[in-house]
Amino acid sequence: MAARKHKRTRKSWRINKRYETWLQALRFAFAGKYRLFTLSGIGKVPDEQADGGRYFTEVVIQIYVPNPKHPKTGQRLFSGDELKNFFEGRSVQECFLSWMGKQISASIPANSPEKHYKKKFDNLRVGRLSKLPPADFLRLEYEKFMAELRLTQMRPRKYKRNNELDKQDLLTYGRENKFGWVPFVENDRISPEQIYEGTVQSIAKQMLSIQYDTTEDAVHSRLFRDGK
Repeated sequence: MAARKHKRTRKSWRINKRYETWLQALRFAFAGKYRLFTLSGIGKVPDEQADGGRYFTEVVIQIYVPNPKHPKTGQRLFSGDELKNFFEGRSVQECFLSWMGKQISASIPANSPEKHYKKKFDNLRVGRLSKLPPADFLRLEYEKFMAELRLTQMRPRKYKRNNELDKQDLLTYGRENKFGWVPFVENDRISPEQIYEGTVQSIAKQMLSIQYDTTEDAVHSRLFRDGK
């Protein structure tokens, strides 16, 4: 028995036309005729700051995402949350990291003493999982916390009537200077007394253990496992 042909209504014809238009638009983009990503700015890092441990360069990208309305509901096909989850998702992150690895590999000369790194960067894969970042990155955070704590401890202390340290005064000072310890004091994870009276090394390690949800022993081990 021959299949009955679907009778196309005027509405279904319009819907079909929309899908065909979107399909052609995506194919046009795939062919490289339409630029979805444009670079709107790069935050250049001066050499003297990079030597101080600023390893990151800010890249601001504008993305023009074709986002038609659903033919029946009238809603956009992709919500803001869906777009955010996709671009911050693991597959996009891994694709970018893989590209970075190949770029670093290409920068290493074939006769370099570090040539054994070429293959490692070319075949970059997920490393051993850990709550803590690599030691060099963790050490930068540790030293930054200690520097901020030293400056804070040099500042005259203000007390309330009952001889209690003035938390709000401390927080105002910290916010003005954008110190990293502010959220810990705000959330009562670290007390004003600890900020002023503790050793900068121990308080810095305590803050890092809170930040990465691990123990102070784990932080200490990652920081000083090479005897540094």
